[in-house]
Amino acid sequence: VQAGHNPVLKPSTSGWTVEMWVKPETQSWNKFLIDKNNSFYIVGENAMTYKIRFNINGLTPGYVDATKSINNLVDGAYHHLAFVYDGSVSKIYIDWALDASASQTGMPGGSNYPLYIGSNYYLSGPYKGIMDEVRLHNTALTVTQVNNDYLEGRFVGLWHLNEGAGNSALDSSGQNNNGTVSGAAWTTGKFGYGLNFDGVDDYVQV
Repeated sequence: VQAGHNPVLKPSTSGWTVEMWVKPETQSWNKFLIDKNNSFYIVGENAMTYKIRFNINGLTPGYVDATKSINNLVDGAYHHLAFVYDGSVSKIYIDWALDASASQTGMPGGSNYPLYIGSNYYLSGPYKGIMDEVRLHNTALTVTQVNNDYLEGRFVGLWHLNEGAGNSALDSSGQNNNGTVSGAAWTTGKFGYGLNFDGVDDYVQV
């Protein structure tokens, strides 16, 4: 999914969260779950650590690595991932449990590049598997909020991926950050429909 550029999609020191449901298939390193070039990315198999990496440009250190890789989640089930930045600490939650965190300094970097779901800007790291309910909040969710998966109405990006046909991935946040599906196939998701990425050249550009 490629959803274009909107300043509200950038990480903010006032708080920021990305959530998604994934049902991954086995894949090689540097496969991107979501990417906004020169701003932030989340990769499933980092080439150095083979762990899920949450990276925000401009911060020191610039990333936090989970204790697991995306391939550790290949078990035929859906898994909930949440990536939270509260202005000083980044956290990774896997299936509602805190998996990793890191204190950071600096200011998040920004860019005018489009947001990609299921690949990166260069289309060189396509995710393989099903992804559903991709949500971007302009606030840092607490552990309770992650557990309850709420804050309805405060999304700056909300892609239910529930269209089921066509090449549009509509943004339900009210911010009009609609995406264009390239290659990924509609399939049964965790809730309604989802998108199945082939791990070769599928993506959604926002």
